[in-house]
Amino acid sequence: MMAKKCLWPVQKVQSNRLGMTVVDLTAEQKKAIDLQGGVVIQDVQDGPAAMIGLRPGDVITHLNNQVIDSAQTFTKIAQALPNNRSLSMRVLRQGRASFITFKLAN
Repeated sequence: MMAKKCLWPVQKVQSNRLGMTVVDLTAEQKKAIDLQGGVVIQDVQDGPAAMIGLRPGDVITHLNNQVIDSAQTFTKIAQALPNNRSLSMRVLRQGRASFITFKLAN
């Protein structure tokens, strides 16, 4: 009997500040999209993430000009984001990279 592969790693982190749940990319996912790090969005709730158009499956590689190498790093950076200042996020969707600029309200 063969064991089933887990599609999502156990490490799951919710960022209530941005309104999304992210998980670490697996080694297979990193290889498939040729990345060293990043996190994949698993769920988007109401909040900033939904307002800027993020979707489950999007991969975040940078947040506020800092490299995201794990879900823990993402959470640490997200919690320290300043309010009422322009912030940036690099997102991969279906193999295409884009930068999104946004502001967090108080």
